[in-house]
Amino acid sequence: MNARAFGQLMAAAAISIALTPSVAVAENVVGLFIDVKGVIQPSVTPFSEVEAGRRFELARDAEATVAHYASCVEMRLRGGSILFADLEIESTGKRIFEAMGACPSKVSFAQSGNPTAGVVLRGVPPTNLIAERPRFVVAGGRVAEVVVRRRTVDIRRLGFANGAASWPRDAPSLRPGDGYEIAIFGPGGEEQTAAVAVEADIGVTVLQP
Repeated sequence: MNARAFGQLMAAAAISIALTPSVAVAENVVGLFIDVKGVIQPSVTPFSEVEAGRRFELARDAEATVAHYASCVEMRLRGGSILFADLEIESTGKRIFEAMGACPSKVSFAQSGNPTAGVVLRGVPPTNLIAERPRFVVAGGRVAEVVVRRRTVDIRRLGFANGAASWPRDAPSLRPGDGYEIAIFGPGGEEQTAAVAVEADIGVTVLQP
């Protein structure tokens, strides 16, 4: 996988959770499964987040692409075991691919009274961030589409395919700055919103309904 394809796929990843003290302690999420192939125990699906200390066993021919939030590393592994530690991923299988990329942001819509609940990225203030050409994945929920707005005006509406939505190649990039909002819509049309800012060098945005 070349650098461009890697960036388009996921821009590999790292987040320190900072929603509220209670949520952060309860989740302690440190990584993400991007893609899986073959038998993995316990069973896991693409775009599933993983808490610290979780271990997974891969069959000899099974493969998994994973991202670790604290190290901004993405790797594809075959066979062996995968342990999601606080600061790194420990594995005993074959590392097919490994690279560092732009750290992602994360937006949680779970608390309607706290629309800016999000994450801190390497000391960045706790603001929801998206890239100039954002790519969205959904963790832990069903989302039909996402809308990017600025000052109440819809800029772009993106549909999800296989849990991901990407900025169109022919669409102009977003201008860095604040004043943006993203809205997600569930299968029944229910809407949830969160204020965001656009910033360069941001990877994928993980949406948590």
